[in-house]
Amino acid sequence: MTVEATSREPTGIPKNPGRAELGLRATLLFPNREIVEQYYVPLIYTACRTCYSELEPDEIFRRAEGGEIEVAKMQRLISNVIESGHGSTIEHVVFTFGISGVSRTLSHQLVRHRAG
Repeated sequence: MTVEATSREPTGIPKNPGRAELGLRATLLFPNREIVEQYYVPLIYTACRTCYSELEPDEIFRRAEGGEIEVAKMQRLISNVIESGHGSTIEHVVFTFGISGVSRTLSHQLVRHRAG
């Protein structure tokens, strides 16, 4: 999936003549839909369910990833937990984007404020 923002409103600020017009481009590099459905949904479900289950997390994940729990049921729980404000359960997944067409200032801010 790629998102591009190329149109810019005139700002009256002179452009750098040595640089072509930049357009923001963000591309999801990882994961693809199959990985999200196969691993990320069960992983988030496990984080949510661990709070309310007597089962160990590895057993919850095994059941979820193995298809013993319906995807719709996992998604309902995930939605309910996130809507309740318990957002820490989604901190277990990572998305990697390729970002180009941004200023050096923005790229430095992204690096400066990255997690980790």
